[in-house]
Amino acid sequence: MQIAAILTVTAEESPRRAFSLIGRRTPENNGSFANTDILGASLLDRTLAKLRDLDTLPPTVLSGRNVSDHVLPSRSTRSGSFIDAWEKAISDYVDAGVETILLVRAGAYADVDYRDLINFHHQTGSPLSHVYCGETSLDIAVVNAALLRNTDDLVRRALSHLIPQQKRFHYDGYINRLRNREDLHQLMQDGLRDQCQLRPVGVEVQSDLWCGEGAQIDSTVSIQGPAFVGAGSKVAAGCRIAGISSIERDCEVDCGTMIDNSMVLRGTYVGMALDVKHSIVGNEKIFNLDRNVEVNVSDARLIGRNSRPIPAWSGLTSFLRSEAQAGD
Repeated sequence: MQIAAILTVTAEESPRRAFSLIGRRTPENNGSFANTDILGASLLDRTLAKLRDLDTLPPTVLSGRNVSDHVLPSRSTRSGSFIDAWEKAISDYVDAGVETILLVRAGAYADVDYRDLINFHHQTGSPLSHVYCGETSLDIAVVNAALLRNTDDLVRRALSHLIPQQKRFHYDGYINRLRNREDLHQLMQDGLRDQCQLRPVGVEVQSDLWCGEGAQIDSTVSIQGPAFVGAGSKVAAGCRIAGISSIERDCEVDCGTMIDNSMVLRGTYVGMALDVKHSIVGNEKIFNLDRNVEVNVSDARLIGRNSRPIPAWSGLTSFLRSEAQAGD
């Protein structure tokens, strides 16, 4: 049985573009967080990994500025570069004889088991299976591709005829809608607290501390976990990490700075002797979650982009070496 998958993601430039704090100031982000590293990997990459585990054909990833707000565009949706590419991808799979097509829109995070969904779809004999959490649909669906063959209608219109016959796959597990930066921060914390299946990409080098490959933490750093330091990141002398925090990959936190209950986005430099509390920091900006205020930081000595090369050491730093020596 061949299973194909089409993954759609909203992106300003490309599906792997890092999240920018610059943008619309509405509470809804329409899936833009799919490209943001959370505990070492983006939701896009994590979804692709789930699809590989399902043994699908190489998935088709479609991105664009005008991605539909739903995994199944309505029959009245206007044609455009994205919709045309989406319909062509489905048509190509149908013409190739694929039996089952999994449609996923990277937006909200949920621990849905794709294998259970596919089994449900086949056992019920449904032409279309759609994941629901309570009475709200999620952006995950499975379609019987055979029913789309030999039709002269547009794919989105043909699919709309199947919607009244759809079966609901009821999901009652963890979900984070990722509607705003508060949700992004919450997902990071829930991952570190093992409240969902989003796990840190790295090794738990000591209780409640996960490090990615080549992370460097000075021996004088005080850490009160859970905490995550991503691959290639450096935390300098005299720093403190507390309050369920993450420092994503390729970051540098300079001497004497405190990261408390906060998230440092990929590739960020955080300057010396700063107190970063309950905030998201990245791209020369800091967003305070308590005040719901975003501040531009023009001085790169405070918040900037990390352009300093950090060696990818095989060990994790003098901090970890000192911990090992202490246990000898």
